[in-house]
Amino acid sequence: MFKHISKRIQSTVIGLLIGTAVSASSIDTIDIHVVIDSLGTGHISERWVASVDNGMTEWYLSMKNLGNMSIQDFKVYDNDKQLYLQDDTPWDVDRSRYQKAGKAGIHEISDGKELCWGVGQSGYHCWTAEYKLVGLVRKYDDGCGFNHCFINYGLSSGPLYTRTTISMADSTPLSVDNARIWAFRYHGTCKFTDGKVVAENTEPLTTDNSMVVMCLFPEKDF
Repeated sequence: MFKHISKRIQSTVIGLLIGTAVSASSIDTIDIHVVIDSLGTGHISERWVASVDNGMTEWYLSMKNLGNMSIQDFKVYDNDKQLYLQDDTPWDVDRSRYQKAGKAGIHEISDGKELCWGVGQSGYHCWTAEYKLVGLVRKYDDGCGFNHCFINYGLSSGPLYTRTTISMADSTPLSVDNARIWAFRYHGTCKFTDGKVVAENTEPLTTDNSMVVMCLFPEKDF
């Protein structure tokens, strides 16, 4: 069953989503959790640990070529989820650092969206960005799946550690019996661990690396 769907996903789904952050002094950790529900929506939480310089006013995730996918329920927290950033959509990119501080919002661009938030003070931050990606999993003639770029190349600093963990909302364990997995464009592993798909690097990413994860599921699961 998976032979035909894998060819289709490679040609139609790859590169739909790009996550980008700019103007940071350094990125320590990017830890992404993706929980997939029965409708194929990805409930995504991204934890970014970074140190920011004096010149930047905002941080953003760039979502391009979304196709039929949509972004919903975007929220951002700072200080390891102790501080909620107030929604301020539509986002005005031309404001000062002071005006953007404590706020987050979505900025529309010609080929997608930017999920933005103000950095506030310079120095260490631990941000958590949460959103739903509706339509992440797509149906095909002989299965369902996605091929998704969770961490894009071209970051201002290569993160030291990255991990993407994928699980099912109904707690169905993922294994070789009900899923096929691949990962690309980084030095590391992608494997089944405790009923989840876990992709993580074994060497720090450079600005030329990215993290692409591909998953294939039986059609009956969605």
